[in-house]
Amino acid sequence: MLKKKTAIGLSVVAAILFVPFVILVSQSSQQKEPSPSAQPIQPETIKPNEDKESEVTRQANLSKIKQLEQQKELISQRLLGRQQKISSLELKKTQLETELGDQDRRVKSFVENHKLEVACRDQARISFDQNNRYSEDVKNQAALATSLCVGVYFSSEEFRNKVNFVIDELNKADISAKNFKDQIDSIQAQIAAENEVLAQEKTEFDRLASAIQQSQPGLTQSNQDEPQVKINRPRLGVKIADLDPELRQQINQNKASNISIDVDRGVLVTEVEKNSAAADAGLQVGDVILLVDGQSVTKVDEVIEKINQSQVGSELALVIRRNQQNLKTVASFK
Repeated sequence: MLKKKTAIGLSVVAAILFVPFVILVSQSSQQKEPSPSAQPIQPETIKPNEDKESEVTRQANLSKIKQLEQQKELISQRLLGRQQKISSLELKKTQLETELGDQDRRVKSFVENHKLEVACRDQARISFDQNNRYSEDVKNQAALATSLCVGVYFSSEEFRNKVNFVIDELNKADISAKNFKDQIDSIQAQIAAENEVLAQEKTEFDRLASAIQQSQPGLTQSNQDEPQVKINRPRLGVKIADLDPELRQQINQNKASNISIDVDRGVLVTEVEKNSAAADAGLQVGDVILLVDGQSVTKVDEVIEKINQSQVGSELALVIRRNQQNLKTVASFK
């Protein structure tokens, strides 16, 4: 009986102890279960560093502008050289046209002084090429003096010799005029070709200038107070032209220039800017540049290429021809 009561007592005690445990477990379970409306915690989104990206973009634009400026400066140097070359060609053409004009005037005077021989050449039975440049001058004089061609004298051997002399001189003048014309036409073709390249280079220059302008808005507001991109390029400060035998002859024949050149090839200095590297080096108008940094030069482009290969602060060794002497000098790019 006692055992039975004891067993019942233990059961009651166990039941009493078990109920709080169930309640505790139930409450604990309720706390761990998420409510249906609860959302899972998302990891925090990392925002990009806008200032850093802006600085990278700005630096990229600056680098792009610098490259474009360098290309633009190179094209600018080419344009300058091209324009100087065209000026040199035009000078040659003008000189040739002047010489041809002088010859035409001399021939006209010659025909007038020999109008009798010209007018009476038919009586002397001597032909004259109608394609000769001066055939019109001959016709005009013949028309004025035909009435003089009377008598046996005009068919004599002596008169025939005089007519032959005149016709020979006119034929020589015609050949000379054709040579002048061929040279003029050749130079004109060169000028046209150079102008075509010049137009292409100007188009490229304008394209680069436009690209630089379009890149400017890519710079941030903070960059407005910073100095603009500036490319320092060395400048010699001269105008130059290709020297050849024809140009040398033209200059030497111009007594007013007080310049005498004794070489046929090189790069002729036609102008020196004040306070330039060339002026500091002692270059003068009429000097002929023979060597640049030890390399022989005969073209304007070759001198420009050497300058473009230099840097601000560097020096360029020159050998020039002046007064029948080779002189050495150094141009410093400050």
